[in-house]
Amino acid sequence: MCISLGTPINNQFANSSQVSLNQSFRIILTTVLVCSKFYNDVYFSNDQVASLGGVHYKEMNHLEIYLLQSLDYTLFIDQSEFDKFFEGLQIHIQEMTRIEETAEQAYLQAVA
Repeated sequence: MCISLGTPINNQFANSSQVSLNQSFRIILTTVLVCSKFYNDVYFSNDQVASLGGVHYKEMNHLEIYLLQSLDYTLFIDQSEFDKFFEGLQIHIQEMTRIEETAEQAYLQAVA
């Protein structure tokens, strides 16, 4: 459920430009931070999460504010939105698995 908070942000980036791995990592890191604060009474500080994620704590603070503002401070995800996200995630995983299997088969044929 936590990661699905990042879906609107990921979609926003995907519609405007190509999202790099570095950007995706920051989206996920920030989403986990916000989700942890939302669902838990005791959570890691922004400084701790930034340190674990390899980003500066000031950037972590800015990312948190950006995420919350982008979501209009609405952290609840209804079931239909979650189901849509989960279905998209399953399709993505299946596609990535197919690509990896195809690449592995091509490699095995090349070295045989």
